[in-house]
Amino acid sequence: MNTDAPSDPLAALKPIHPPDSVPWWPLAPGWWLLLSMLVVATLLAVWWWRRGQLQRTTLKLLKQATANKSNATTCAAAINDILKRYALQRYPREQVAGLTGKAWGDFLDSLAPSGGRLGAYLTDLPYRENAPGPDCANLYQLARRWLRHQRHTRGRH
Repeated sequence: MNTDAPSDPLAALKPIHPPDSVPWWPLAPGWWLLLSMLVVATLLAVWWWRRGQLQRTTLKLLKQATANKSNATTCAAAINDILKRYALQRYPREQVAGLTGKAWGDFLDSLAPSGGRLGAYLTDLPYRENAPGPDCANLYQLARRWLRHQRHTRGRH
C-alpha cells in the first residue's frame, strides 16, 4: 500500500474564495425602471391632487357664498364671480377672460352636463328683478353639478 497518499482527499483542496461583492453603483436596469416609474407616479399624483384642490377650493367658496343668501339675484352674482375665477384657472386665459354676458353664459352651458342652463341663469338673474328662475339653493346645486362635471372635461391642467 502507498503511504504517501493523504488519508483525507478533501484536505488537499484549497479554501473557497467568495466572489467580489456586487457594487451598488451603477444601478441595474430594473432599479432605473423602478425609479422612473416612481417619478412618473409622483408627478401624476401631484397633478391629480392639484386639479382636485382647485375644485375643492371652488366648492368651498360656492358653499360659503350661498350659505345665508335668500335673494337669487345676489346669489347668482356671487356664483358667477366664483365660476369665472375657476374658469380662468382651469381653461386658457385667452378663451375665458374676454367672455361676458351671453358669450359667458354660452361657455358655461357648453361645459355643463346635459340639460344645464346655469349660464343662462347666471347671466340673466343679476340684472332682472323678480325674474323667473331657481332660488339660491337650486343655483348652488346647479353650480356644484357644473363644477363636478369639469373633472371629466379637458382644460389647461
